[in-house]
Amino acid sequence: MFSDLNADIVESVLGEVWLETQLQLQSFASLPEAELLEKFRLAFGDRFEEQAALNIIEDWRNHNWEGLSPIEFVDNTQFRGAFSRETNTIYFSEKLVRDTVLQFETVEDINSDNQYIQAFVAVWLEEIGHSVEAQLNEEEIAGDEVRILAAVVIGESYTRDQLKQWQQEEDQNEIIINNQTINAEFSVVEDDLYGLLTGPVARWGNVNTIGGVNSVETTPVSISGSSELPLVITYSFMTTVPNYYDIDGDSVNVDGNLATLLQPFSEDTTKFIVDALKLYSDIANIQFQEVDETANGGEGGTLNFGYAFLTDQMGMSDAAGLAYTPSSLLEFPYSPNFDKKIGDIWIDRNETNFKPGTDGFFTIIHEIGHALGLEHPHETSDGDQIVGFKDNYEYTIMSYNESKLNPGVFPRTPQILDVAAIQYLYGVNNNTRSGDDIYSWEDNENFMQTIWDTGGNDTISAAKQSNEVTIDLAAGYANIGLNNKTYKPARSNLQIPVNVIIENIKGGQGDDTLIGNNIDNRLEGNGGNDTLEGNGGNDFIDGGEGEDTAIFSDAPQNYDYEVIDNNQIKIIHARGSESVQTDILINIENLNFLDTNLTVHTLTAQKFYQATNQQGKVADLLKHNSGSIFQQIIDFLVTYLVRLMVHLAVLIVVLVH
Repeated sequence: MFSDLNADIVESVLGEVWLETQLQLQSFASLPEAELLEKFRLAFGDRFEEQAALNIIEDWRNHNWEGLSPIEFVDNTQFRGAFSRETNTIYFSEKLVRDTVLQFETVEDINSDNQYIQAFVAVWLEEIGHSVEAQLNEEEIAGDEVRILAAVVIGESYTRDQLKQWQQEEDQNEIIINNQTINAEFSVVEDDLYGLLTGPVARWGNVNTIGGVNSVETTPVSISGSSELPLVITYSFMTTVPNYYDIDGDSVNVDGNLATLLQPFSEDTTKFIVDALKLYSDIANIQFQEVDETANGGEGGTLNFGYAFLTDQMGMSDAAGLAYTPSSLLEFPYSPNFDKKIGDIWIDRNETNFKPGTDGFFTIIHEIGHALGLEHPHETSDGDQIVGFKDNYEYTIMSYNESKLNPGVFPRTPQILDVAAIQYLYGVNNNTRSGDDIYSWEDNENFMQTIWDTGGNDTISAAKQSNEVTIDLAAGYANIGLNNKTYKPARSNLQIPVNVIIENIKGGQGDDTLIGNNIDNRLEGNGGNDTLEGNGGNDFIDGGEGEDTAIFSDAPQNYDYEVIDNNQIKIIHARGSESVQTDILINIENLNFLDTNLTVHTLTAQKFYQATNQQGKVADLLKHNSGSIFQQIIDFLVTYLVRLMVHLAVLIVVLVH
């Protein structure tokens, strides 16, 4: 499952998380009985049997964990953790484990105070809470009451508004586990969404948003509705300072900062800004339309871009960019002409390189994010904050923190949490890259990005890469290229949102790990000694050159095989919990089943064992899983001669009688 990770670190991380979870539960259980029951009432109201709750707490106090639900790790990015009453099982996404493990280079680095460990513990506690709720109540209670319980167990501080929000949230939905749809209560990735929003109604095109009239009046798709028409948002470029700003000589007051010596953008820079805007219209149901800066009575477009030196009041360089973000009408405008400034974006003239992947281009897409309604993930003024380990460029361009996995790399696109937040506000663009697209990069190219693709038969290609890559379509991430700061392979530098389906993978010249998703995939290893896993669906797996291995998740007795020729084999998942799936293998040397490994020679040799029937059950081959093909031919000849002698002896006996 985590074969590409350091096994000792995986074991130590899971051990540390479980130990810290136990300690949190025991600490909570040590509280006085009256206080414990009060905290249960805070989460569940009066809808639980007190003695049953006290019995559970007594088990925690006595280190008795037998009553906890079993745990399963699954390839699913719908959630971080989930609990299903139907199966009485706690599920953790493999990505949650992987993201945590990848933060540590050695076992010695792991400790319970680490923010990644603490985030994992919080998810585990929430799912234990779901399990406890199932024991206390026959039916799911409306609201995210278990989030409240997890908060009081950890001792997390929260506001009255947060408590009210948790009580109103719905944390139950259908999830897909092992190709089956089940009902579950979960800790979802979308929990992070609110940590990026200025406000749930603070978006263009909403009548409750200041300045919203600057946009064409169409209703954007939101989480609660849909619209066929995209929202049109206008933009313009300043050549002079708009008259709604306070101007003092050469300086302009911009949100408490000074903007001096406004200069028009160059033609090349305006093209990069247009490219940055397109990144947002690609993912959301919006369109951008350029207007002159004199439009709307001199206010310009909804988004109005300016280029000046930005300093604080002391004249010190202060920011690479500034933007006025949409705000609810309920908020108090904190400066004159505030409504006219909403959507204005200022870029510091010290930024001069705006090519994708540079700090300058990153600044543009970051500030556009603000102007569309996104805030920094670390901001807590509205009671929402993204957990620490996701407060970096790997997850969101709105962060101030570079990715620990890819230091020194600036994202080229809005990242996976930004995609979710913008689509929440404006709806989904379901037409972007709907054809057969190929995503590829130059050898050891330094990049970080998120793919948004809505259809077609698509391929992630690492064919140009000389170093090893990992591409996991199920978990939604890839390691491709080289970090030019650490000179180590890039890690999790490509993200794939949960609702984006990529069909095919091409590896490079290194020892690659290629993992498909639950649809029909084509995996091509190319050069190197590759590991390939179809992971569901009817897959075509081509190892290419090198000593390649195909991975299968079930026990060998649940598979049948058919030898098509010496280089091509059909593997049929004919039995077990999963539906019948057939993989075609070519240029594969090794087969790894659950707890069992075979060589392909074992299968191709069957043409000598079964000259008229080149198929059968994989489990029947285990006794032949040793030696070279030549040794297997010799074994066959010996077996054949023994059988022939037995038949001759029987024939002689019959003839004599």
